[in-house]
Amino acid sequence: MTAEESIFTTNKHAALSAFLTLFYDQDLSTIAEYEDPAEQGLRKRILVPRINDQITFYEKRIGELADELDDEPAHGVDEHLRALSKELETLSTKQNDARTRLAELTVKISDSEKDLAADQLTAARYDDLATVYVGNIKRLTFAAGVQEVVDEMPTPPDCPLCGSELEDHDHDDLREAAQAEADAIISDLQALTEVQSTLADKINSQEQTLVGLRRQQEQIETQLSQQLMPEITKSQVTIAALRAYQEKAAEKDMLEQYRAALGDELEDVLDPVEPKVAFHPADQFPVSFYTDMTAYVRHVLTEAQYADAERAYFDKETFDIRVGRKAKRSHGKSYRAFFNTVTLLALRRYIHEHAAHKPTIVVIDTPTLGLEHQKSGHNLVTSRDGKGRPVTGLLRNLFDYMIDTGNQGQLIILNNTDATPTSTFDVECTMELVFGEEEDADRPGFLGEIREEGESVPETEPDGNEEDGALFPADALENPE
Repeated sequence: MTAEESIFTTNKHAALSAFLTLFYDQDLSTIAEYEDPAEQGLRKRILVPRINDQITFYEKRIGELADELDDEPAHGVDEHLRALSKELETLSTKQNDARTRLAELTVKISDSEKDLAADQLTAARYDDLATVYVGNIKRLTFAAGVQEVVDEMPTPPDCPLCGSELEDHDHDDLREAAQAEADAIISDLQALTEVQSTLADKINSQEQTLVGLRRQQEQIETQLSQQLMPEITKSQVTIAALRAYQEKAAEKDMLEQYRAALGDELEDVLDPVEPKVAFHPADQFPVSFYTDMTAYVRHVLTEAQYADAERAYFDKETFDIRVGRKAKRSHGKSYRAFFNTVTLLALRRYIHEHAAHKPTIVVIDTPTLGLEHQKSGHNLVTSRDGKGRPVTGLLRNLFDYMIDTGNQGQLIILNNTDATPTSTFDVECTMELVFGEEEDADRPGFLGEIREEGESVPETEPDGNEEDGALFPADALENPE
C-alpha cells in the first residue's frame, strides 16, 4: 500500500483495459494486442542468441541427414517397402510350412526308428532261437549215433569185475525218440525261418523308408538354411535400411519445419509488427469517470476530516489522487498507504454505483501503514487507549467511514492490532477478529488447525464467531450489507 505509483499502474494497459470491461462491459477482443517496446527490446536481447543457436543446431543436423540420404532411393520407398513386406510375409509362410513339415518328418523318423529297433531286437531273438534249434538237432543226432555204436558192440557173457554170468537185458532204443524230437524241431526251425524271412523283409523296408525320410529331412533343412533363411535375412536387412531411411527423412522434414518456424519467430523478434493506431485505454474512460472519482475521493477525505479534502482530485494523466498541485510522493512515504486506501475506497464506490460487473469483496492490507505512530500532522491520532490504539483522529475517522460503507460490499481489512483504531466493530454485519496468543485473541492465526511443533491444541470450544475454521461467519459472507 506504500507504493508511489497509482494502484492502477501495475501493468497499466492491462489493468485499465480490464477496468473498461469491468465498468462498462466494453469488448476489447477486436483490438489487436501489441507488445510494449521495452519488452520487445528485452525479448530481442534474450531470444535472438538462443534462436540463432537453435537454428545453427538444426541446420547442422539437417546437413548430416542430407549427406546420409544421398545414397538412399529418393522415390518409391513406400512402394518398395510394401513389396518387400509382402515378399517377407510369403517367405515367412514358406519357412513356417517347411518347419511344420520338418517337425512332422522328425516325428515320423523317430517312430520309424523305434519300430525298426523293436523289429531288429525281435530278429536277434529269432536268431538266438534258431541257434538253439540247430544245437538241439545236433544233440539228438549225436545221441542216435551213440545208440548205433552201442548196438554194434558184443555183449560179454560174464561180468568183467566179478566173473558172474550175465543175464540177457533189453535196452530202450533211443534212435526213434531222438528222430521224432528232431523232426519236430526241424519243423519249428522251418517255421521260424519263414518268420525270420518276413521280418527281414520288413526291416529292409523300414530301413529304406528311414533313408527316404532322412533324405527329405535333409532337403528341408537345406531349403531352410541355404534358401529361405538367407532370403528372409536379406529382406529383413533391406526393410530395416528402408525404414531407417524413412526415419531420417521424417527427422529431416521435421527439423526443416522447426528451422522455418524459428526463422519466422526470429523475424518477428527482429522486426515486430508496429500498431497502426496506438491504443490508450485511459482515453476510453468517459469524463464522468474522472468527475465521479474526484467527488468520491473528496468525500472519503472529508469523512476522515482531512484538512485539504476540497483541494484533492483524481488526475487523468497519472490515474492517481493529487492534493492541490502536489503528487502523492511529495506527501512523504507515510501518507502513500493512506492516499492509496482513499483511492481504493473511491474506486470501490464507483464500482458499486456505476460498474456493469460488481465484485462484492475487497481486501485491504495495512491501509494506513506508516501513519499509525505519527505524533503530528493533520490530526492523525488525537488520543489513544491504554494499549496505544488510536481512539480519535483522522485514522479513527477513516475506519469509521469504512465501517459505514458496508452497503457497497464486503470489506476485509488486515492490520496490526495495536495500530487499528478502536472503532465500533460490533454493529450489524461488522466484526473484529484478533489473531495472536493474547488472552483476548479470537484465534491463534489464520490457519487455526496448524500448530507449532510440540504445541497442543486448545480444548476451548468455538465462541460462535467461527464456523468450520472460517475467518468470518457464513451469514456475514452471504449478507455483507
